[in-house]
Amino acid sequence: MGKSYILQRKTKNKGRRKEIMKKTECALVQDLIPNYLEQLTSEETNVFIKEHVMHCRECKKILEESTAEVEETETQEKNQTLKIDFLKKVKFTKKAGIFCITIAIVLLLFSGGIVYHNTGLPLSLDDLEVQERRTEMVTIRDEETGQTTEKEILHYKINYEKEGRYITSRYSYKPGDPIIIFKLYSKWGDGGKTIDGSIEIEGVNTIYLEGESGNKMTLWKRE
Repeated sequence: MGKSYILQRKTKNKGRRKEIMKKTECALVQDLIPNYLEQLTSEETNVFIKEHVMHCRECKKILEESTAEVEETETQEKNQTLKIDFLKKVKFTKKAGIFCITIAIVLLLFSGGIVYHNTGLPLSLDDLEVQERRTEMVTIRDEETGQTTEKEILHYKINYEKEGRYITSRYSYKPGDPIIIFKLYSKWGDGGKTIDGSIEIEGVNTIYLEGESGNKMTLWKRE
């Protein structure tokens, strides 16, 4: 009876020590899990943790939950990094777009300034007054050969009635083309208000004046 009691007591004490050792080992493993997931533990410690979680459900569950949390955090950080990179690219693209637009506007204004400086702006035909348009036959003598030819000439005079502006012109004409177009422009300043001159109209049927928006009016037409 005495021996049986002693043996039973020893068995209970051994079981308690084993339980205490297991709890101590679990506490140690659970403390090491964060470092283990960050790969800061030694190879021997890694083997110890792996062997422990193979036989301990509680620690295995904690390891799995911690692993899932770390992976989720890494995914969020990666997404945040991608978002920041995307925003940087968008910001750069916007800046590049604004820069290109600014350059385009500057070039447009610059080219517009050149065009205005060279030709001026198309004017309104309502501000024009044709004061003279008459034709006559003119005899032209070639001084080298002494031969004479008859040329049909149109004399014209156009007045521009716009305060603070003056009129300029250029015309497009190809030999044999029955139409001549005078393109009229205006500039700011105190230049000439009148365009007058003479032009040969042999083979020409119509002469137009062209203003803004491509609007035309007839200066002369062959009857």
